[in-house]
Amino acid sequence: MKGLRDRIRWGGPILLISITLLVADLQQWTGGYGLLVLTLFFGLGACFEALSLRDESAAKKWIGLVSFLLFFWGGWLFIAEIGALLKTAVLLLGVPLFLGSLVTELVASKRRSFVITVATALTMSLWLAVPTLAVSLLARTDPLGVHAVLLSVLMVKGADTGSYFVGRNFGRHALHPVSPKKTREGLAGGVMTAAAVGLVYAWCLGDETLSVGQGAFLGLLAALVGQLSDLQESALKRVAGRKDSGNTIPGLGGFLDMLDSMLLTIPMLLLVRIILVN
Repeated sequence: MKGLRDRIRWGGPILLISITLLVADLQQWTGGYGLLVLTLFFGLGACFEALSLRDESAAKKWIGLVSFLLFFWGGWLFIAEIGALLKTAVLLLGVPLFLGSLVTELVASKRRSFVITVATALTMSLWLAVPTLAVSLLARTDPLGVHAVLLSVLMVKGADTGSYFVGRNFGRHALHPVSPKKTREGLAGGVMTAAAVGLVYAWCLGDETLSVGQGAFLGLLAALVGQLSDLQESALKRVAGRKDSGNTIPGLGGFLDMLDSMLLTIPMLLLVRIILVN
């Protein structure tokens, strides 16, 4: 029960602050900077933790953090140049999907030469900068604006919450060896919770670009892709010999643990929304 209390005690306020900043952007009180500050804060925090999984040198961490910011800034210049949203969305989904496996292999490698160290820092920073960029792009290009990001966060965290409670009480069948505590029953609970969140949000929002059926469908996708993204991060922690990415947030681990389900989900939702809306 202590773990559950810590999750509520720390996760609740963090989620509340995040939603408050997003709502401030929705009300045009912060001019879009609330979301930017939020994404960069969590993105840089997750990047620092990822770079610390092997207790590498401070130089490697600085290389990774500076590279993260450069990739984020360079990504915006690239997007502005090509102006092709669909192709960009495919790229933003494909890159972290591929890099997640590559990062895991680099961390697991016994070779720690200068080249491997720099390659690991650059790959990790790009792996985390791309989803961060996808968050900003989703808010700026989707007809729902910041609502699209807020909906994404609520669906992903709804799926995590549903999976936790259903898996804890009814879980019997393991989902995947890389994360023994996850169960198929928990996944089913997460899918139903996320679909319900998407359905209710779409109904309350009443926007013509997001029907109730589409809201439920997006929730289902968010839960499934979020589970894949979560397993990807679990594989990284396993090869690094870590239970959590950090101990920044009691009961929840670190920044990377909080964002793991979103690394693939946000780019996926960006891609699907572009397809559905256009």
